[in-house]
Amino acid sequence: MSHPRVTVIAPLFNAAEYVDVFVSKLQETLGADDEAVIIDDASADGTSAAIAPLIEGDGRITLLRNEKNLGVAESRNKAVRAASGEFIWFVDHDDKWEPSILEVLTSNSDGVDLVQCRADYWIEPDTNVRVVDGVDDLREISAAAYAELMLEGRIHGYLWSKLIRRTALGEAPFPPLSSQSDFSGLAALLPRLQGVRLIPNVLYHYIQREGSITRGKRVNFSNFEYGHKALVESALRLGVGSRDSLDLFKARFLIHAAAFVPVRQRTPREVRRAGLSIAHAHSRSINVSRILRMNRRVGAEMAVIRYAPVFYTPALRLALAYHDMRIGAKARS
Repeated sequence: MSHPRVTVIAPLFNAAEYVDVFVSKLQETLGADDEAVIIDDASADGTSAAIAPLIEGDGRITLLRNEKNLGVAESRNKAVRAASGEFIWFVDHDDKWEPSILEVLTSNSDGVDLVQCRADYWIEPDTNVRVVDGVDDLREISAAAYAELMLEGRIHGYLWSKLIRRTALGEAPFPPLSSQSDFSGLAALLPRLQGVRLIPNVLYHYIQREGSITRGKRVNFSNFEYGHKALVESALRLGVGSRDSLDLFKARFLIHAAAFVPVRQRTPREVRRAGLSIAHAHSRSINVSRILRMNRRVGAEMAVIRYAPVFYTPALRLALAYHDMRIGAKARS
């Protein structure tokens, strides 16, 4: 049986140093009838010029270039509109994946709109940290059951572990956000999915490269609120989401992010204080004691944010220092 045609979409920005390896991996992965749309988001480092000779003569790969920087969400939307495949797979240029990923995903695509494998997280060059997405057994489920897994945090918004039917995506699936556009777009399309198949194979490897922990001055907290609202609305449309599961999702996705991300990204003090203030305000709308019974780690974090926020940042800094030290020791060994 022939496999459905796939369009691989890869948005790039200032990625010239990676394109040799990336294009080679892409050409190895594509089937004879598949295609790829690479979209250069107005790079200033000669990304398009570096790619052009590498894909010359390969009719499967199309290179688009934005005249001005549109951001990853609109770049993906533009590539989706140019896609002709029955299914879409989104990929990041600086990660790794198994050469068989499309063959495995498409062989499991019959009768469903989304196929998902598992993905793991590596620290460059060769330290495997943990599995970050997916389930460890083969199952075919409804969109409602998939929404429940997202509420529970067992499924995330990463696009690279998912093969999605083109007709389910629509013309502009990703909202114009500076972050969380992938999660928000995936959450919003759930009611349109006619079946999901989850496979246990670990086929994609997210790579954290040296120095890649973001150190930003700003965090757009409204992006997390947008993603939270998108999944809650879809879950309720699909008839799932108890009060407890919605509270746990809000704690894990929105409140945790508002407090945690500014500390992790080493933002200025005023940004950290703003995030903790937002987290504290949202924590007043959830039942912390119930969350503590459902998930001890999340519940403990919520208790500190709610009742002792002054201790949150110093405690988190110590925890992150210990975590990074352990991961660094593992990488060195």
